[in-house]
Amino acid sequence: MKKFICIRYLLIFVAVVVLGTTSYLIYKHSFPNDKKHAYDNALLSLSETSEIDRQKADAENQKQAEEAKKAEELKRQEEARKAEELKKQEEAKKAQEVKKLEESKKPQPEKQPETPAQKSLIEALAPRLGISRQAMIVIGSSTSSVNTTFEVYEKDENGVWNKKWTFPSVIGYNGMSTKHVEGDGTSPMGIHNFLFMFGSAENPGVKMEYRKTRPGDYWISDVHSPHYNEWVHYDGDRSDLGNPKDIEDLYAIKSYKYAAALDYNYGGKRVIGKGSAIFLHIRGGSSTAGCVALSEDNLLKVLKWMDPAKSPKIVIGTEAYLRSLK
Repeated sequence: MKKFICIRYLLIFVAVVVLGTTSYLIYKHSFPNDKKHAYDNALLSLSETSEIDRQKADAENQKQAEEAKKAEELKRQEEARKAEELKKQEEAKKAQEVKKLEESKKPQPEKQPETPAQKSLIEALAPRLGISRQAMIVIGSSTSSVNTTFEVYEKDENGVWNKKWTFPSVIGYNGMSTKHVEGDGTSPMGIHNFLFMFGSAENPGVKMEYRKTRPGDYWISDVHSPHYNEWVHYDGDRSDLGNPKDIEDLYAIKSYKYAAALDYNYGGKRVIGKGSAIFLHIRGGSSTAGCVALSEDNLLKVLKWMDPAKSPKIVIGTEAYLRSLK
């Protein structure tokens, strides 16, 4: 019985030893495998993380490369545009130079000299006015015109002629002529100076010599008189001086209340029959016998304005005639 119990305990001991050894061996072998497995899992996880980072880096590099390529393409396009623009500018410049060269080879029309017609009438007349700084221009639309335009000009300190007034005026009943003769009813065309002023009224305040007329003052237009185209004073019968119709009563004629005598066919240059008694006076009708006439108000403006220090002149003619004067 004791023997049986010993064997029994021995078997139990052996079983415990075997079971312990087996468990130990299993534990021993299984623990390193678990560590390896964990290590492999760590490596796998690290590998997967690196792959993701690499993919991200590749994607970023690709994006940067594409952006750089796009920027390079835009730069190339901009350079191409500038080059094309520069090429067009150079071509346009070259075309312009060619055009200029061709135009320079063409025969150029002769430059026409400036004619009086290209200037104002007073500028065209200026060379003929000499030292005068005051001018009156009596302009007719034709030589047969009775109604004329009376333009008044004055030259300033800079030598520029400025228009002062424009008035309506009348002249001889037959218009105007370059060949005026006694009794033809025309006003003499041309440029004339003044002799003096006169009138039956008191001096209105003029700067030029003013002669107040009185009974017996006459202007002789009789071609047979030795006093032809002169002012004379005679207290007797004027018929004693010649043909009464050719002797003007300077005191009695109302148009001579104020007047200015033109230096026409007067004094040493007098030619018998070439015309006489050419005055600037007050308008008394629709025409004159050869004088120039203005309204009284306008005449007084002109007479008071005239200054002997400025050598006033009066010019009579059509515009075409006046521009033709040399």
